Amino acid sequence: KSDTLVLELVEPPADEAQAMFAKFAIEKSGKPLRSRLSGADLEAYDSAMAKIGMPKNGFDPFKPWAAGVTLQMMGLANSGYDPNSGVETQLTAAAKASGKPIIGVETMEGQLAIFDNLPEANQLRFLNESSAMADQLVGQMDGMVELWAKPDPDGLARLMNDGLSDPVILAELLTLRNARWAYWIKDRMQKPGTMFMAVGAGHLAGGASVQHLLGAYGLSVERIQY
Repeated sequence: KSDTLVLELVEPPADEAQAMFAKFAIEKSGKPLRSRLSGADLEAYDSAMAKIGMPKNGFDPFKPWAAGVTLQMMGLANSGYDPNSGVETQLTAAAKASGKPIIGVETMEGQLAIFDNLPEANQLRFLNESSAMADQLVGQMDGMVELWAKPDPDGLARLMNDGLSDPVILAELLTLRNARWAYWIKDRMQKPGTMFMAVGAGHLAGGASVQHLLGAYGLSVERIQY
């Protein structure tokens, strides 16, 4: 019954998305990624690359954050998780079928810039954690899906926060974005119309969730049981 669908972002066509990812992900200095790693971190990285069927130097042109993201995405895809089965994809198809406009509160460029602007030390920590959790990634995602389906938002928040142990990354990827979205919603609520907003489940769980932050603007939120 809504007028408009609101998502985190409206994805550009595949060729544009690939070009934009390359723009941010490629290391301009030409320094190979593996040369930034050593000891146990390098061993874990090489092992994780083998698990997804990539040669050790396959991501050498990438910045650390880009390698970490790609490691996780390929690991999930190889285990049967299909991005096209995601909620946002399904909602987008439904909105297009009914002729409803679709808008995003962010852009792909903005999301990539969040990763790209992380200090190198935090990028490397993200990559090292991605490598170290390669064996646990699918199990963790299975657990998230189970908690999402119950639903158990508090349990989901704990599980997701355990995966974001770096406070800098936690702030940039979750809490600061939640705050910006809450402000956007507050502003949009002052205008007419009905909107359906869908974002990643991690943004709707825990003490820094979008709906919790809306209380600061005097907005009350009700969970609908269905």
